[in-house]
Amino acid sequence: MGCTLHNSKTDDLDPAARRDAFWSGFRLAILKPPVWGVLGVTTTGATWVFRGDSGAIGVSLGLVFGLFSLWVLWRLVKLMGAAAPHGPKATLGIAMTILLFLLKVPMFFAMMVAVYRIGDPAPGCFMAGVTLVYSLAVGWAAFRH
Repeated sequence: MGCTLHNSKTDDLDPAARRDAFWSGFRLAILKPPVWGVLGVTTTGATWVFRGDSGAIGVSLGLVFGLFSLWVLWRLVKLMGAAAPHGPKATLGIAMTILLFLLKVPMFFAMMVAVYRIGDPAPGCFMAGVTLVYSLAVGWAAFRH
């Protein structure tokens, strides 16, 4: 005896409309930052279980660096969008945003050196963490519209 779930909003829909309803719910779920947090914690936990302490450290550093990198990029895009119609204004926040954006690549190399010193499997897990952040960003941008 199985359990069948019914949803009064989608039971009367044809399969194409039902699929659209599913994807609209998925779209709403992926736009929520708590979903990203749960995914990050779950990924770190699974990496710790399957790859040990060094893997969990690597993926954690990758997630943190990926979020930092994305945050700096987002700040720069907003800054350029705000400066376009009004012209540039020299403030400390603008200078810090540009400086952080320019320091992303050296920071990435410094993080990679640190992760390589931790040992295997940390470098691969670090890259997996960075890739996860950017993949979620692409998914967020695709489902936003």
